Amino acid sequence: MKLFVHLVFQIFRHIFSLGFLLYFLLAVAVVAFMYLRLEKTKRQLYGVAQPSYRGLAQDVLKATALGFAGGVLGSLLMVLAGVSVNHIGISYLWFVALALFLINPRYLCFSYAGGLLSFSYLLTGFPRIEVPQLMGLVAILHLVESLLIMASGHLGALPVYARQGDRVVGGFNMQRFWPIPLVVMYVIPVASLPGLGSGVIPMPDWWPLIRSSLEAEGDVLYSLVPVVAALGYGDLALTDTPEGKSRWSAERLAVYSLLLLALSILASHWSWVAWLAALFGPLGHEYLILWGQHRELAGPPLYAAPERG
Repeated sequence: MKLFVHLVFQIFRHIFSLGFLLYFLLAVAVVAFMYLRLEKTKRQLYGVAQPSYRGLAQDVLKATALGFAGGVLGSLLMVLAGVSVNHIGISYLWFVALALFLINPRYLCFSYAGGLLSFSYLLTGFPRIEVPQLMGLVAILHLVESLLIMASGHLGALPVYARQGDRVVGGFNMQRFWPIPLVVMYVIPVASLPGLGSGVIPMPDWWPLIRSSLEAEGDVLYSLVPVVAALGYGDLALTDTPEGKSRWSAERLAVYSLLLLALSILASHWSWVAWLAALFGPLGHEYLILWGQHRELAGPPLYAAPERG
């Protein structure tokens, strides 16, 4: 319990540092802009005279509060799992993710980019990354996303009409965004430090769950570094209510995340499992997307006109 309290205190201390709060407020502004676009879309679709700025403010405040809670939980999970950012190729990760976005916007997801980078490293040795650390990061981010979807994925759903086969049916379009404050770890060789301060937290023998290759090179120290992220959720509900569809998606995304995290932990102990993690990351995520689409397009619609008027 003492360890848990120490970790939570350190996470909050980094999140509430002045410099980091400015970056987090920038992420909140980006999320507010996305919700403003949704509000304008609602006005265009339904002929609302003026956008509801009160409703917009409520959406942003809810997203910020939930995103903050999700960020604290995600930070705690990353620290407990031992995910470090030394060799995950974050610049390559963003480059590949943006390249995939140009092919199809829904491929803007770290599960696809992370899987491709992992396969590139396993096949060619480039870029130099640690597959267990990278896929562990992807797993925890998706686990946090699943909890946020469960909590608020159904909020603000827009009624829409969609074509299902040869008929037009009613449904709901769901769009949510959350700013996420994260505290991640950076590995530092102990020999490079002049001395260890009183802020060092001793960790149990079982930690970290995801081992870093830097540990084999000598004693290391894990430092905490704050970063800002944002998560988004988009879905269509034709065969279920928004609450039911978001819960269905969240539950399966959570299972996917836990399986990927388990593979990442195993891959840090047995190198051949890295191939399974690299394969399961993108393919498992794609399967979830296709499964959800098939469920909505092939299942009985919740809102449909009778065959005879």
